[in-house]
Amino acid sequence: MNPNDPYGWGEKLDPRFNRDGDNKLCEILNNLCCVEDTPNDSFVSELREVYKDNFRHSYSSINAFLIKISESDINKITIIADKLFDIYNEINKNLKENDKNEEDFLKHLFKLYDHINLEAVQLQFMAATSEQIRKTETNIQNTETTIKKQSIAVNETQDSIQATKKEIEQVKITIDKTQANYVAILGIFASIIIAFVANMSFSASVLQN
Repeated sequence: MNPNDPYGWGEKLDPRFNRDGDNKLCEILNNLCCVEDTPNDSFVSELREVYKDNFRHSYSSINAFLIKISESDINKITIIADKLFDIYNEINKNLKENDKNEEDFLKHLFKLYDHINLEAVQLQFMAATSEQIRKTETNIQNTETTIKKQSIAVNETQDSIQATKKEIEQVKITIDKTQANYVAILGIFASIIIAFVANMSFSASVLQN
């Protein structure tokens, strides 16, 4: 890693721009994010040094830095913006009349704050949208799983109904066969009775004669 270009902006951006100022600015912002207390005068001095000679920071450099630090915690961007706003308010409160250098510095500082704050809103919106999309995809997957399970249950029920129908048809066939057997048995039994009665009648007639 190049110690004069720790964030690698020089490899990605137009070399005609002054990368040293952007690298220093990103370093300051990173340190702002790490301190818990209100920024002290050393941060103000470092910011003044960066923005001397009417320096303009690169939006693409700042964006790349913000995206990188937001990967671990998107709230870091809001912390940086809030602390920059505190610095701006403190300097603006003590601004002397007709202090051109201080007014120019405040303009640069406010642009930096405004840019970071805008990026924070955009990244938070993107994060919220991504989370909503993820939840929607999960709900769709869960719905598809439920539908598949219900479809399997319906198919199993249909199979069960078909099996029951076959069992009922088999029972009907059995009943029909049983009824036919009963009729045949009754026919045989009736024949026996008729033959017996006829034989008794014949015997009685012989005995009378």
